[in-house]
Amino acid sequence: MSGAREEAQKRLEQLLRLSLQVYVPAIDIARVYVGLGQKEHALEWLQKAYDEHSDQITYIGVDPSFDPLRKEPRFQLLSQNLSLSQIPGKD
Repeated sequence: MSGAREEAQKRLEQLLRLSLQVYVPAIDIARVYVGLGQKEHALEWLQKAYDEHSDQITYIGVDPSFDPLRKEPRFQLLSQNLSLSQIPGKD
């Protein structure tokens, strides 16, 4: 998002290669995709972060790096699911 598209693309490639060897948080990959303007890929990786019960996923509602996704229905559904999962007694 800062205009360093080539650098962001390189960082993404590094993260994806690294993720084949060690755990890389899906939310970190989602952030890079958002920065590249690739919303669909970002949403896919956010879903992975949700599925793997990432503790960082709970902050997507206030993390400004996800602002470009706020109007996306999939993002809104994911945010709603996070809210519901945080209600005591709900599983």
